[in-house]
Amino acid sequence: MSFAHCQLTCGSDNRLFWPLPHTVSISNEVSTFDPTAIEIVFDPPVKNEDIRMMIENLVLKRSDVLVTSSTNNIQKPKAKADPLQIKFVLSDLNLGVIKRATNESYSLTLKNKLVEITADNFFGARHAVETLFQVTYRREREQ
Repeated sequence: MSFAHCQLTCGSDNRLFWPLPHTVSISNEVSTFDPTAIEIVFDPPVKNEDIRMMIENLVLKRSDVLVTSSTNNIQKPKAKADPLQIKFVLSDLNLGVIKRATNESYSLTLKNKLVEITADNFFGARHAVETLFQVTYRREREQ
């Protein structure tokens, strides 16, 4: 087990996150995915182009960190990897203005190659994407 793997799976469930979430449940399972093959799905479809583009850009920028920070040492999957599908379920499809009373909560479920993010609005979805990449690490090539 690598150090990065242990950082994700050893110890208490809330050791990875800031700010601390209300509830966390993490298994010891890890899954590999190709960070260049991320599929973003909205359910229901988001008609507000600004929200859709902001979320897609956020995911792509965070996944680019996995690819570009150490391109020569990234361990590529041996076979073509299935894409990681990130499904967003948003209640409020308007961007609006963030206020003190804005509900920024979210639910993040990872199972196999499917990530489901449920949030009231863009602001909750943004936090969920950050959390998703807090539990992601780049597996380096073994020398």
